[in-house]
Amino acid sequence: MIERVLLINAPSEGKFFLSKQPPLGLLYIASYLRAAGVAVRLLDLNVYPGWRGRLKKTLKEYDPQIAGISANFSNTAQSSEIASLAKSFNKNVTVVAGGPQPTVAPEEYRIPDIDYIIPYESEKIMLDFCRSGPQDTVPGVISCRAPDIRRVYEKIERDLVEDLDSLPFPAYEMIDVSRYYTFGYRKLPLVSMITSRGCGHNCIFCSQAVSGRKWRKRSAESVVDEMEWLVKVIGAGEISVEDDNFTSDQERVRRICALIRERKIQFSWQLQNGIRVDGLNKALLQELKDAGCWKVAIAPEVGDEESLRRIRKGAALEQFREAAAWCREVGIVYLGYFMMGFPFQKEEDMDRTSAFARELDPLCISLTKLVTFPGTPLFLSNPSKDYSKRKSYFYRGENTLLERKYVKAFLAFYGRPGKLLEILLNLGFIQFWRLILNACDMFLLRRG
Repeated sequence: MIERVLLINAPSEGKFFLSKQPPLGLLYIASYLRAAGVAVRLLDLNVYPGWRGRLKKTLKEYDPQIAGISANFSNTAQSSEIASLAKSFNKNVTVVAGGPQPTVAPEEYRIPDIDYIIPYESEKIMLDFCRSGPQDTVPGVISCRAPDIRRVYEKIERDLVEDLDSLPFPAYEMIDVSRYYTFGYRKLPLVSMITSRGCGHNCIFCSQAVSGRKWRKRSAESVVDEMEWLVKVIGAGEISVEDDNFTSDQERVRRICALIRERKIQFSWQLQNGIRVDGLNKALLQELKDAGCWKVAIAPEVGDEESLRRIRKGAALEQFREAAAWCREVGIVYLGYFMMGFPFQKEEDMDRTSAFARELDPLCISLTKLVTFPGTPLFLSNPSKDYSKRKSYFYRGENTLLERKYVKAFLAFYGRPGKLLEILLNLGFIQFWRLILNACDMFLLRRG
């Protein structure tokens, strides 16, 4: 039985962030291991300056037997460096990589200082791994010494957590919640939570690699129990619900809102990760507002019906217009998520995306360039030749049309004096200034 596990959240790229949220995946693993009697520490290197020094200090003091690294698309290089630092302190430490990127691209982690990969949801597998002693005979574990990692990976069967209510609450006691925020908050400290896992929809660009296509929900009682615990015990001022499909079961949403009101829990919360407009109506938005939810996000991604059909969004432009109108009527702030760079997009399609963003007129937009992740329908139908070269969401490629339209759309939305004043009045100077710094980071500082 392993006695000491160190879970590490690798730092992301960039200098000025609009959002730094708690590493929920690691927090769940930590609480699951702890409940089973495994000694565990959690180190979130994404919220500390000088992360290398902090990592070295922790490695020296704690001397873990297993170092588990959570990695995503934009910190593969940092994850590799963390593995090397861990091995330099103790060559016998077992280094495990998990998270979104090792799940979609395990080949990238077949390097000397990483021993194993645990893809998908990994609470149960990580516990089995600790109990058995590090070895690839544990179902769901991939050895980085395997001659064909992809073949081993494809044989692994998901071991999804079906009863989400059975999981202990995330181990928030292990982190400093004062260090987290998202873009658009009412009161700090802000913490995150999930009330469901998985997504049954099939947008061509979206990777559901970790939690899969099967939607699983927590009971309303479990959800509100955690909300109350986060507010009264952890000290959260605001909660960001990070579900992909929070409104899939409208009756459950109504029950959650009713329980919040019945228990008289006073806190602000938001649906920052986005909600589907086909699971929305004005009455439901009013219930959310009455229960303390002040902000939601909607995600058209594109600005014309044909593009919506091609990305398999499963919604029409008019539904997004209705959702925006309902938010305004109810008094809920809404954000809009958009993308550019789909292989079928022409100049006029990008112009329509920009125009639709201004038509919906959310408080703010997130406009990103497409990254085609392995395993997604888009990747399988049109394998991206330059995927391995894109180690940043802010890549600058050879598509000059995309670069020009991306910048133009961003400036067209935010370059309106009335819009900037609206953001300043709604979010205050600190968050407004963070938006400006992030824009400079994207457009002026990056050269990749």
